[in-house]
Amino acid sequence: MPVIPTTLGRLESESAYDEAQAIREKHEEDQRKLAAANSTSADPADTPASKMVTFRWFDRALGRKVEEAFEIRLLSFKERMARSRAAGVMAGVPWGLLPTQTQQYLLAVCTSQIMWPNASASWRRAIDDNENVAISAYLAVEAHRQQYFRSNDAPSDPTEEEVELEVLPVVGPTP
Repeated sequence: MPVIPTTLGRLESESAYDEAQAIREKHEEDQRKLAAANSTSADPADTPASKMVTFRWFDRALGRKVEEAFEIRLLSFKERMARSRAAGVMAGVPWGLLPTQTQQYLLAVCTSQIMWPNASASWRRAIDDNENVAISAYLAVEAHRQQYFRSNDAPSDPTEEEVELEVLPVVGPTP
């Protein structure tokens, strides 16, 4: 069986496959928790554009758990584009050739780098070394973004169907 280097610098083998499978299962579990949290949230109209959260992770270099407060906010258009460009550059190969898990990890790392440029060395180490930490932080950012837009775009009439974009026909002469 040939040895193929992956984009994360590991060698493909059965143990790497098992590790990737475990990460994928953890990510799917996080997605389920996120969906449950979104469906049971308090009044969505109370969602601010930014909020403070505390992340706790185990720092192997320090040999202990570390806790740090971060502000989760909505990224601007320029920040979202910078994140996407940075992820593409980090990939080093055409985006579509990367496994979905690697794409998510790269977006998570780049989101963290853009949202928290002055984060501690412990945090930077955590997101570089542990895909679960990076993706969990990314999911927290995405959950906040989804909750914010869900709350601020809520229809005034509860019987109205929620639609992201409504396309209406032009009435009268068209230019």
